[in-house]
Amino acid sequence: NVLPFFLQLAHFLVLGNKKFKKKYASLLPSSLSVLCQNLKMEPRFAMHYSRPAMAAAIDEALNSDSTDAWNPFGDALIKDISNILHDTDISPELYLKFWSLSLADIFVPTASYSSAINELKEKRRMYTSGDDKRKKEAMKCTTLIEQLQLELKSQESRHQFVRKNFKHSLCHNRSQLSEFLRLCVLPRLRLSPEDALYAAKFLYLLQDLGGLSILLCLDLTLTQTLPLLYVSTDREASSLGFFTRSILYPLLNLRKKSSPVYGISFDQYCVIFAKFHDRITNTIENCLSQYKDHGRTCLLVLIELVNVYPVFTKSLDLISTLIKPITTQQDQKDLQALALRYNQLLERGGPSLTYIYDTLSNRSAKLAPPQIKAGTSIL
Repeated sequence: NVLPFFLQLAHFLVLGNKKFKKKYASLLPSSLSVLCQNLKMEPRFAMHYSRPAMAAAIDEALNSDSTDAWNPFGDALIKDISNILHDTDISPELYLKFWSLSLADIFVPTASYSSAINELKEKRRMYTSGDDKRKKEAMKCTTLIEQLQLELKSQESRHQFVRKNFKHSLCHNRSQLSEFLRLCVLPRLRLSPEDALYAAKFLYLLQDLGGLSILLCLDLTLTQTLPLLYVSTDREASSLGFFTRSILYPLLNLRKKSSPVYGISFDQYCVIFAKFHDRITNTIENCLSQYKDHGRTCLLVLIELVNVYPVFTKSLDLISTLIKPITTQQDQKDLQALALRYNQLLERGGPSLTYIYDTLSNRSAKLAPPQIKAGTSIL
């Protein structure tokens, strides 16, 4: 399949040449309709192919009222995508925004910027006194600090612009959410770890904006993504694991709260968390039981999940039992190596989580499961 390599090359060229980024749109057909209907390109590939042109249009819109035909917040593209998706139940605005944006548009790594800036400041302080060579190093640090601060400010402005233009990008019911997962989240999370993180961050962004029920979303997401284990390549399995980890990680922090969280009681949270955890365990158990066929992709996912799963001793014991024969078999050396590596990772960090969460498991067993309703605003 040549298309993914071509898309990577186009992205590389855009990153390496800002002037080319502005001219990228001139290389494209006149509209998405031409790409999809005349050239018979799948909408998701057409959107991926066109994303650099849309990114350039957003840059222009930040400084002025953009009339660029590739502006993902403009009426022209929305009309185009409406015609293309006329037989689906997904919001055209939501589909367009999901496929046109990138991770930098919806997530600002403020903590990483702050850490890098503080390290440079400390390094500059060490070079302030001394010979000319040390002073030059201090000046380099100052220049880098200013560049990082400018970059952070630019990314924050872009992020705020994107958030303000999210009107109508909502999932109002289970049918729309299911279509959104099928047409957007599932295809994109398999492209790369970066796209997997983007898909997870996008779901939580919609939650913050009141655009979906994260409770219902996580329930449907796990239902639809876990079966991908049986049909994924190595690269897709790693991305699936990265996505699942990014989805689960925010939920782990909720254990620190014994008061109502996200509109539900702490007892309900215990039940929901245990339900999601057990669903993952059931899929993992089935895959490892057939390790000759599905063991490799399963272990690649488990390696990505090691810091967030398993968090119940019962599940940990089950997985350890299922992995033991894989570590001793001699027919598939690569599979054996993955199993041994996963065991090492578990010994370093995995079991430390189980002590904390066993109380949640015991507590959830005594409670009735809450109803998952489309109207629930947040988990």
